[in-house]
Amino acid sequence: FQKGRAIDTGEVDIGAQVMQTIPPGLFWRFQITIHHPIYLKFNISLAKDSLLGIYGRRNIPPTHTQFDFVKLMDGKQLVKQDSKVSDDTQHSPRNLILTSLQETGFIEYMDQGPWYLAFYNDGKKMEQVFVLTTAIEIMDDCSTNCNGNGECISGHCHCFPGFLGPDCARGNVVILIGLGK
Repeated sequence: FQKGRAIDTGEVDIGAQVMQTIPPGLFWRFQITIHHPIYLKFNISLAKDSLLGIYGRRNIPPTHTQFDFVKLMDGKQLVKQDSKVSDDTQHSPRNLILTSLQETGFIEYMDQGPWYLAFYNDGKKMEQVFVLTTAIEIMDDCSTNCNGNGECISGHCHCFPGFLGPDCARGNVVILIGLGK
C-alpha cells in the first residue's frame, strides 16, 4: 500500500457490522445513506494502542481538512470496562485477539443524504477495526445530547469509554504542554 491511498468498501447498511484491517497511513472509507434525519450511534472496537481519526462528511468523501465531523480515538486513553481475563484465554489465540480489542463509540446527528465515513490509521502498525451503526430515533431529554460521546438514558448521560462528566464533554486524555525557551 502507498501512503495517502484509501481502501474503499462502498455502501454499508445501517445495522450491519463491518470490519477492516487498515495499514498505517491509509484511510478506510465507506458510505451510508440516510433516508431521514436521525441520530446514528457508532460502536467501535479497536486495539488498545491504536490511533484513529474518524471523519464524516455529507455528499462527498472527507479529508483531513474537510469534514462535517471528526472523532479522534486513542486506544491508550480509553477506560477499560472489564480488565478481568479468564485462564482459558491464555490458551486460545482467537480469544487473545478478541480480548485485546476495546469498545468505544459516539453518536452523531445526520441529515438526509449520502454520508461518507473515513477511518484513518495514524499509528505505526496494521489496525483491525470493527464498526456497527445503530439508528437512534429519539434522544431522551439530555440538553447537550451527551456531546456525541455517550448515550442518553432516562435523561442521564452514560458516557462511552474514554469520556467523562455529567454530559460526557471531558475526554479522558492527558495533554502535555512543553514550554520552550
